[in-house]
Amino acid sequence: KEEPGEREKAFEMLKMLKGEHLMERPMQVMSSGEQIKLLIARALMSRPELMILDETGVYLDISSREFFLSMVEKLAADRPELTIIFITQRIEDILPMFDCGMIIRKGEVIARGKRDEVLSEDNLRKAFDLNIKLIRNRAGRFWPVIE
Repeated sequence: KEEPGEREKAFEMLKMLKGEHLMERPMQVMSSGEQIKLLIARALMSRPELMILDETGVYLDISSREFFLSMVEKLAADRPELTIIFITQRIEDILPMFDCGMIIRKGEVIARGKRDEVLSEDNLRKAFDLNIKLIRNRAGRFWPVIE
């Protein structure tokens, strides 16, 4: 049963994510990016204290992924009480706002702590068995290059 005001709240959540056009569309005809917007809007309806984003951007093209990351950044800024756990294998998706991190390989914690300590070339080499060089852009994001 729909609660009073629930539909309007859902529309506002989708609007915040630039997904208001999805309000009446069936999920099975949406793209991966649209589905993610819908699922995040749905999760935010209950004003959670914790949001776990597990490989959320894996099926997104580069522009959809960048939009998604900017949305996560805005969400964190607008809702400082919300704890976000962001799980990814893509180093370039780890935004500067994520101040703590952990690298796990085969169930073993290789490194944990502050973002800039954890995201080191040595730790990434251990995690992936690759000769990884990190390039940091002006925004503070790291981009891995295999040498």
